[in-house]
Amino acid sequence: MDITKSALSKLSGITNPTKNVIRINIEWYDDVDEDIEVASYTFAFDQIKTNDHIYDYGDFTIIIDQATMPFVENSTIDYSNKKNFKLNHSSIAF
Repeated sequence: MDITKSALSKLSGITNPTKNVIRINIEWYDDVDEDIEVASYTFAFDQIKTNDHIYDYGDFTIIIDQATMPFVENSTIDYSNKKNFKLNHSSIAF
């Protein structure tokens, strides 16, 4: 899991000693207009659980569960000028 300088800076700024573990999770929902299943990625403060993949960045830690990992491995976390985080996997942004 790579992270850009802008995402690193933003995540360092929103974490603190009591809230420094961020879970990246995938949630699936049906897009009834398109008749497809769509993935939505969430970032939330959480606790480390057994079998989580753990990425320590000093000021904060990112954790990813086993079910989400195949969808985010080899991704890069970025923070855009539109004030949101995004995961870039190859040439696909989520």
